[in-house]
Amino acid sequence: MCGITAVVSMDGQNIPHELMKKMTDAIDHRGPDAEGYYDGQGFSFGHKRLSIIDLSPKGYQPMLYKGNRIIYNGEVYNFQEIRAELVDKGYCFESDTDTEVVLAAYDFWGQECVRRFNGMWAFVIYDVKKNILFASRDRFGIKPFYWSVSGRYLAMVSEIKQLTFLPDWKAKLNKKRAFDFLSLGYHIHTNETLFEGVFALPPGRNMVFDLAKKKYTFQAYYDLSEIKEDKDMTFAQAKKQFASILEDAIRIRMIADVKIGSALSGGLDSSSIVCKMANRSDDVETVSACFSTEGYDERQWMDAVVNKTGVTSHRTFPNLDDFVNELDRMTWYHDEPVVWPALFTQYEVFRKAKEQEILVMLDGQGADEVLAGYPKFYKPYFKNLLKESPIRAGKELISFFRLHSIGPKQAFQKASAFAKKGKETVTWIDPDFAQATYLRKPESTIREVSLNLISEVGLPALLHYEDRNSMAFSVESRLPFLDYRLVELLIQMPDKFKIKDAKRKYILRESLKDILPEEVYRRYDKMSYETPFGEWMDANQKFVQDELKDAISNLKGIVNQEVMGLEDPLVVWRVIAFNRWVKRFGVEYN
Repeated sequence: MCGITAVVSMDGQNIPHELMKKMTDAIDHRGPDAEGYYDGQGFSFGHKRLSIIDLSPKGYQPMLYKGNRIIYNGEVYNFQEIRAELVDKGYCFESDTDTEVVLAAYDFWGQECVRRFNGMWAFVIYDVKKNILFASRDRFGIKPFYWSVSGRYLAMVSEIKQLTFLPDWKAKLNKKRAFDFLSLGYHIHTNETLFEGVFALPPGRNMVFDLAKKKYTFQAYYDLSEIKEDKDMTFAQAKKQFASILEDAIRIRMIADVKIGSALSGGLDSSSIVCKMANRSDDVETVSACFSTEGYDERQWMDAVVNKTGVTSHRTFPNLDDFVNELDRMTWYHDEPVVWPALFTQYEVFRKAKEQEILVMLDGQGADEVLAGYPKFYKPYFKNLLKESPIRAGKELISFFRLHSIGPKQAFQKASAFAKKGKETVTWIDPDFAQATYLRKPESTIREVSLNLISEVGLPALLHYEDRNSMAFSVESRLPFLDYRLVELLIQMPDKFKIKDAKRKYILRESLKDILPEEVYRRYDKMSYETPFGEWMDANQKFVQDELKDAISNLKGIVNQEVMGLEDPLVVWRVIAFNRWVKRFGVEYN
């Protein structure tokens, strides 16, 4: 895991080394083990290395192979298989890195090489023969890749903060995306960012820059929506394939030359990963966040996993004072507002991992999106089930009410309240600022919900938080549930394999039933990374009121006095976080 900087001079002039040094040093946290630079004709590369595989200097970047050079952030987990295939074709290797395999794969297969990679990546390759820069981002956007044109420079970077050093670059607000964030809570849901003129290379996309013509083009190499549902698949087949792929996804993500571990929340996803890892190794360590506040602490489930597997457990206890003290630092690491306080919980988990010298952490991100793990999956599920079989739908609804200890009347009231809340007029945002332009895609099936969560509102933001929180402490996060083979299998599966008897993630529960603690197998609530922020806010109203007053003063033309009357703690927090971000980066918006 590393950090990259690529800068192209649009007029063909050389790039000042001082500029490359400043931009690359800004992401020292992504790669504190080594740094390197390469100056080409009209472009320059900078790289920060976090040594994970082959810790020797042979893994330093920018790496040269058959005349081509690369700066690379990520891991290609199936590099050993690809390497063996290339050796059979006559290729030789000097290191044990996946970086060298990526370069050799590009030499043999060209731009099609990315279709063979199983992993996470953001890289730029200088192709000396074609005189182009070939850049690529992994299928689901696990690793960040930003680009922007400023004055005479085109820059491609790992983090937006690197752009702040470009001579003509200014932090200007993207008002459309800012309105989405403040009013709806949508964040990182398009290729645009909150900074005007700064774009993310979309997942599953390549970017090619012709150094002679000074032009760039984009190419899509992956589209998950093209995977069709397999209605003939049996549950026995699905269960066998799911178990096999998950096993291999975890195996290849345990390949490292440093200490590895896993985040353990006590939920089904992280517990499944830990149980699988424990079956492969006797030296597994976990890191968990705990709270003394009732309703937020998950130690009973963590303990069940630890007792069953015998893993070593490390625990951290996030608190409000530390969160307030770390807020500006987190904002700098994230490049954009710290969207909700729960991110601090994850931040502290990775801090604890670094303290324990765990440099690779497996995590359960992505499971909810592909396994129908969120409550929102119930709506299309029951709607379509009612059309197909009203009798079965009735039975499943009864199971739902029993499972969640809720009656039909309560369920209706909650649904009505949610619908009403979504239609409220946003009076605390100044009318001249409001620019509602984004609409979610329709979601009438579980498949459509999954595809939307994976590509737009949902997973892209969660992956951003995962990357920033882990890399803040120079820790590499790996996500087995986003192995593309597993994602494709689940997208093909019939809905009834994901929800049955009102139990979400049914295929996961049944596939791992024999290795999961009984308490976790029968756990049906959904918590994710949380903090008792409502309680924290109630206990420190002075902090909240002071922050809102500062926002009103600082964000003239964006929010107004009515922000003081907001009751939803998450909306209040968005205003606070947005204001902190504007001040931290000196964002202009007039």
